[in-house]
Amino acid sequence: MAVEVKRIYGILAVIGAIVPNLFLGFVYLNQGGFDFTLFIQGAFANPGAQFFAIDLLLTVGVFWIFVYKEVKKHRIHYWWIAIIGNFLIGLCFALPMFLYLRERTLQQKPRE
Repeated sequence: MAVEVKRIYGILAVIGAIVPNLFLGFVYLNQGGFDFTLFIQGAFANPGAQFFAIDLLLTVGVFWIFVYKEVKKHRIHYWWIAIIGNFLIGLCFALPMFLYLRERTLQQKPRE
């Protein structure tokens, strides 16, 4: 029995919300709290970190364009959950959440 892709997206959204934040939580428990300045400094601490930070920022930009186009094309409801999740959690949650919402919308539309 094939697993429905919508379900996979939903599971990946949950994993994307939990797993990265576990790592972030452990770091800040060891540092005594969240320090935004230290967080940004760490993101650009060396060329490798800079590469990943810039790559992520560009990918987020592409994601927002994709969301905009797909929402207009398919009239996806609750799309804003993915954008807010992108700001509060990260792309690892936002992308599978949006794909889940998109898939749900496409499944509800009558086939032409």
